[in-house]
Amino acid sequence: MRVTTDRTSGRPGGKRTYVIRELRREVAREPVAAAPRPDPAPQPPPPRKTRGEMIAEAAYYRAQRRGFAPGDPVADWLEAEREIDAILQEDIR
Repeated sequence: MRVTTDRTSGRPGGKRTYVIRELRREVAREPVAAAPRPDPAPQPPPPRKTRGEMIAEAAYYRAQRRGFAPGDPVADWLEAEREIDAILQEDIR
């Protein structure tokens, strides 16, 4: 700790100078608070599956139910198409 003296009288009188220096050091050490970040923009919902993707998935599950045994993939697709169209029509109503 450094104590300065008053040059005119030789008496210790630099306490004020010391206090100011210490305050400056403390202020310099204090972490600066970050500005609050704005909330990110709300994310849009994930895209819905297209009709074709839903039909393809339904046709796959039809083939899976029969154990991927040889069958008619076109018939699976057409049946899946009817099934998905019926579901979509219900959602519209």
